[in-house]
Amino acid sequence: MSTLEVKAIQAPSGFDLQMPAGNIVQVVSTSYTPSSHATFSSTSYADSGLTLNITPKTSGNKILCLTTLNARAYADSSQDMDGWNNLVVGSTQLVERRMNGDNMGKLGDSVWFPYSNTFEYLYTTSNTNAHTFKMQIKVDASNRTHQMHTEMTSTMVLMEVQG
Repeated sequence: MSTLEVKAIQAPSGFDLQMPAGNIVQVVSTSYTPSSHATFSSTSYADSGLTLNITPKTSGNKILCLTTLNARAYADSSQDMDGWNNLVVGSTQLVERRMNGDNMGKLGDSVWFPYSNTFEYLYTTSNTNAHTFKMQIKVDASNRTHQMHTEMTSTMVLMEVQG
């Protein structure tokens, strides 16, 4: 039996080696635990601080985004703590999830409730420019407050999948 050993495979000049469709081309990841609570009390989305960039190797490839946002919401006996989390690429909304705190604030105590929202999204690229994925937070009403959690790590993983 023969053994073939190579140190590298290189495409001929003018050609680009392509992975078969469905293969992972690259993976980037980040974790985020703020040192202080970033406070969100606006009814408009604001960046949470969980952000990650990826530059696709080939236009038309897909980016699989796996994200877990850990935050907390304040509630007292007079208010609910409803809010929203939003996954965007650039300024394009991909997924929006509601943090439904109906009646949690009506338990009688003023407390912070931790929550976790998980997002999975398969995004198709249209170019090889850098793409910025980020999580955003907003509240339902101006008398509500959410914060990034300082004791729980939020994460984002981006995987480029060959188209």
